[in-house]
Amino acid sequence: MDECIAANTNLTVEQKAIVEFMRDGPKSTGQSGHWLTFAKAVSRRDKNDTDQDVKLFFAVGNVCFDAFISCWDAKRHYDSSRPWSLVRYYDKGKTVKCWGGPGKGVIDLPAEEWHSYSPGTFVTPPFPGYTSGHST
Repeated sequence: MDECIAANTNLTVEQKAIVEFMRDGPKSTGQSGHWLTFAKAVSRRDKNDTDQDVKLFFAVGNVCFDAFISCWDAKRHYDSSRPWSLVRYYDKGKTVKCWGGPGKGVIDLPAEEWHSYSPGTFVTPPFPGYTSGHST
């Protein structure tokens, strides 16, 4: 948990941008949608025709499909808790550092209020965080 807290309090601007892109809240396309968005950019850059796009999107979609099957199998096998829950439980009664929100930077908060760097609209889902679907 100490590593997780430290990582969240020392994010670079680039790392924060990645978090904001991948956790786009209620307007999310889902993890596969992000990869299909990248494929769309490649298609435009390469000026793909319809046949090339069919192959590109079929390949990307199926890779995502297979990867997510593997990811969710591991999530159920390891059945781990998320840092959101673990920090609040194991560090209960302590003060920890966390992202305070836009314009506030890193602040000290009771562990029971800890949260990772994420947009305010992002809700921690009620399923295991390991393995990471977003990273998959």
